[in-house]
Amino acid sequence: MNLNEYPEELKNEEQFALDKLIAKMDRVLNSLDHRMKEYVREAKNADISLNPDLYLSQLMAQKGIKDTAEYREKLLQSRDELYRSRLLLKYNDGTEEGIREIKVGLHSCSYGSKKYVVSWTMPVCRHYLFDNNNTDFESIVKDKDGKEYHTKYSLLIKNEVTLRFTRVKKVINMFPGVFNDTDLEKIKNTDFFSNDFIEKMISRFNPDEYKPDQAAEIISDEFLQELLQRRSSPEFRNIVFSIQKKQGEIIQAPYERNLIVQGCAGSGKSMIMLHRLPILLYDNPNSFSRTSLYIISPSQTYTQLADNMRHQLEISDINMGTIEQYYDYCIEKYPGYKASEYGRISYSDKLNSEQEAYIYSKKCIFDIKQHFEGILNSKLSLKLAFSELGINENERRNITTYYQKINYRLLLLQSALTANENVIERYFVCIQAVVDSLKDLSATLRYRKQKTIQALSNRINSFEKEIERAQIELKKLDENKNADAIKNRLNIIDYNRKHLEQTIEEKRVAELDDDYFNSLSLLNDKVEAVIDPFQGLNNGFTQNTIESVYHAVGLVGQLIGGFYMLSWEISKIEDKYSGYLGAISQDVDKTQQEIKRLQERNEKYLDLEYYNRIQEEHNALSEESKKAVKNAYRIVMANIGIESDEKGNIKALKCSPYVYLQILFQYRGISSMQKESLLAIDEAQGIAPEELNLLKNVNGGNVIFNLYGDINQHIEGSKGIDSWEEYSDIIDFDIQEMKENYRNASQITNYCNRFFNMDMVPINTSGKGVHELSNIFEFRTELYNQLFDNKRTGLAAILVGNDAEARYLMGEYSEYENKFHDMTGEDFGIHRTRWNIIHIDDAKGLEFSSVIVLAGRMSRNQKYIAFTRALDDLYVYSEVIDVNGYEKQGQNKQQNNNEQSKTKPVIVHIDYANASNCKKQKKESKKKEYKDSELRKFFEESGLDVVDKRDKVGGRLWVLGEKTAIKSVINAAMSKFQISGKYISSSKEIGNRNGWCTKSDK
Repeated sequence: MNLNEYPEELKNEEQFALDKLIAKMDRVLNSLDHRMKEYVREAKNADISLNPDLYLSQLMAQKGIKDTAEYREKLLQSRDELYRSRLLLKYNDGTEEGIREIKVGLHSCSYGSKKYVVSWTMPVCRHYLFDNNNTDFESIVKDKDGKEYHTKYSLLIKNEVTLRFTRVKKVINMFPGVFNDTDLEKIKNTDFFSNDFIEKMISRFNPDEYKPDQAAEIISDEFLQELLQRRSSPEFRNIVFSIQKKQGEIIQAPYERNLIVQGCAGSGKSMIMLHRLPILLYDNPNSFSRTSLYIISPSQTYTQLADNMRHQLEISDINMGTIEQYYDYCIEKYPGYKASEYGRISYSDKLNSEQEAYIYSKKCIFDIKQHFEGILNSKLSLKLAFSELGINENERRNITTYYQKINYRLLLLQSALTANENVIERYFVCIQAVVDSLKDLSATLRYRKQKTIQALSNRINSFEKEIERAQIELKKLDENKNADAIKNRLNIIDYNRKHLEQTIEEKRVAELDDDYFNSLSLLNDKVEAVIDPFQGLNNGFTQNTIESVYHAVGLVGQLIGGFYMLSWEISKIEDKYSGYLGAISQDVDKTQQEIKRLQERNEKYLDLEYYNRIQEEHNALSEESKKAVKNAYRIVMANIGIESDEKGNIKALKCSPYVYLQILFQYRGISSMQKESLLAIDEAQGIAPEELNLLKNVNGGNVIFNLYGDINQHIEGSKGIDSWEEYSDIIDFDIQEMKENYRNASQITNYCNRFFNMDMVPINTSGKGVHELSNIFEFRTELYNQLFDNKRTGLAAILVGNDAEARYLMGEYSEYENKFHDMTGEDFGIHRTRWNIIHIDDAKGLEFSSVIVLAGRMSRNQKYIAFTRALDDLYVYSEVIDVNGYEKQGQNKQQNNNEQSKTKPVIVHIDYANASNCKKQKKESKKKEYKDSELRKFFEESGLDVVDKRDKVGGRLWVLGEKTAIKSVINAAMSKFQISGKYISSSKEIGNRNGWCTKSDK
């Protein structure tokens, strides 16, 4: 007996089961509503202004309101589509056996310990969903101690259900499909079906009409109905409840191994990729987190179409983007770098096959490394510096990247510079102390007469004031009463008058003692002569140039000798007036102490020229390190003809994110930020081996790859692979092959098999078919028919071989512009009602109900991709469309005239025949900027040979010759133009000759 022959009665039974479930959920909702009211009442009554102790109660009540509201919302959302499958299972866990009903949905729904609906990701659920022939299942669960618990299940009934909110729209009994009376008796009193229904079915059972083989037909018919519905849907739909056995095996394949799924068009590769992720997350909770997964899609359009299905599969929080977006994601894992650094990508500009082959080659990586090697290519040895300065070089640990090597070299250079500057600074401090002491001595000698007379004048004033004070006090004293005081005042007056007269005489003598003071002045001249070479020094060490400090240090011997000569001469002169001012010898002794400290300095320091060479290399290397990545990017892009514009900007192309990340990895190695545990890549045949190697490397070599693709869809001449074996040197992998085409109407699959000599297995039902258009008249007629077909359903696309064909359509049929949606530019959104015009390179992974293919300019694999984009209705026009007048229309929109276009980057839709002329004109325009260079003229007028390569990215101005022969002119130029540079021996840039170079643009 086939229960599906009684659809209304079967639907009523399912509606009864659904109503019971909804009633249970409604009781929970009512309970939650009551609880919400209680929480609200408690929150209102908790007046914390009167009783602060109620603050915690209020917080708890508010949290209760929030949690209850969220749970209520979740239950209400679950009611919209509770389940899709209902299973009746017999179980035996070793201690008891019984009957269990499981309702299986996209999302689990439970309240407390009550499980209303179980997620499809549960092992027991997917076991019966992924293979309709499965009847038995053994569940093994381990506790925290590793003890295993086994439960054996046997399938009794499986219903597939279509719900619309709270109503059952359709029910199909998938197992057993065909019942006999014994089967029906077994399920009595299980509540899966009502006993009345079972009794009614038993009464209708006729043994003569019992045909158990009909069960397979039920499954097949239902699956074909599902495929038919998918063909008419504008969005990707989940296939959870129609997954086939082979697909289910791949979805549940072990996580630990790299997986490649080679599947023909329409085999469901993309569906497998997305449906596999929830299973991996369920089965491997400790192996990775949702944040360590990344889905790489073939286009932004694909990502948009998959949004709804990702939500259904509960993986919308997993990162998903194109390969370029993933490269950007990785770039921003490196501190200080942003994806926007290379500019905004122009998707309309495409590389030709030769340029693309270079970008994704080992040669490109070699050139990147050579650039970084060039930065490190120093001939300057630091052995002498470390020896002289007593520096111990630290052991080099884990220095593997160019970034580390450059920083380590900078560290060594800085160590030498710092150690040397510390020594020089200590000399400077001592010199400055000696000079300051000599200046004090100079002041003592220079102002000796002035200060002597001043001191004597001060004494005279002091005596006079004492006399005057005593005289005033005498007038106030009474002779009879203050006799002793009067006597005392008279003695003071006598004493001060006597010394006053003596001091006046001494002052007169000092004023006339010109010979003595002149001799001191002559001595001061000699002191100033000793100090004079040091007068240009500023007080602070850092306020002086290193050259001036070195010069001062070089005069230490002269300074010491000069002091001792002065000291000897001063010692021979009588210090006549020391009683008034202190001895001159005090200043001499003070200077003597500073001289001794200076003499005790015996530390070695570097020769100034050697120091300057270290400083020059440090400065140059420091600047290079700041621009290392950008300069490497400029070099790579220049190698494919993409030059900087007048502002130094480079047009970013689709390859730019890969190039920038490759450079970053070669320069800085693996980022310290979180790495991906698993990369799921759709249309992986379009990933070049060096790209896959980069994806592996940036994730520390520990990432698991799940690659989905079809090598027959690799577009000839573009990046990617023609055999999965091209990845074998990079990763080990298991490979699964699928030849079943579930997507396309059977006529389309059969047409492709004949056209391409393929062996795809058509699974889907017939559609509208394949229509070959033999001439331009048929093409135009059919195009008009399609544009005005108001009964067409589903998405529609016109696939073109190049952008000129898109412009041809938009131009020739401009009066119907509102019927087209051109996606060959920067627009990645698919229009639901218009005909989407798409370049075949951007169509991978997409599907449309109706497709028109302009196949004339397409290669074999491009045609295969194009034909299989059509789900139901395919039109093929194989003649080459005349696009004369539309080839350069796109570039003229962005350029004012043809002359301006010559300075644009060499890209595929610009005339490549003129590529070399474009580069030549670019270079000539740059040379004109430097031919009148003042710096260049200075060297040429000095009779030196000059090679000016500054018109190239990273180019330098070279002065040829041996260092000793050109040094004086170089030094003069550095002083005059305030520039820096370095000497390099046997540079490849100038034909392995010797010379000095600078990056100055003067």
